[in-house]
Amino acid sequence: AKEATDILEEFDVFVGRTGLESSAIEESARGLIRLGQRGEELMNTLQLLGDASGGTSAKFRSLSSSFIMLEESMKRFPYMFRQLNRSGVITLGDIARHFGVATTAAQAMVQKGKVSFADFKAILQENTAEGGRFHNMLQKQSQSLLGLKFSYNHAIKEIKEALGLPLLPYLES
Repeated sequence: AKEATDILEEFDVFVGRTGLESSAIEESARGLIRLGQRGEELMNTLQLLGDASGGTSAKFRSLSSSFIMLEESMKRFPYMFRQLNRSGVITLGDIARHFGVATTAAQAMVQKGKVSFADFKAILQENTAEGGRFHNMLQKQSQSLLGLKFSYNHAIKEIKEALGLPLLPYLES
């Protein structure tokens, strides 16, 4: 019970500091939990997806959905890759760099299903690591006007919950 409480507390802090819509993060977390992720792995994946999405809620939802579907079924990788490529999250150049091959070879690997989910996740980690194009993007976007708005909305929600909980027994009477 203590571990679950700690994880929920860490999750809540994460939601409050991201600048993303809390519903987007909660939806993603549910999908990742369905896949068996827990604790630190879950939080690291949410951070990874937040950074790779550029810190925007719409891209976060799309990337989270693709990430979860991709892990569920790598048979669909060529289709999912096209979707991720269109949104600028992962490119043939990223795959080529990861494997140390030309982009034509990377394209053939994608089409033949030679890129595993572990490879996809490693490429995302490379892109979000220091020097990668998405490094600390979640933090950067949290400081944008939209990010600050979502953080403000989350704080208001927390205040409402904190003020409302003590009144609950009186309202139920």
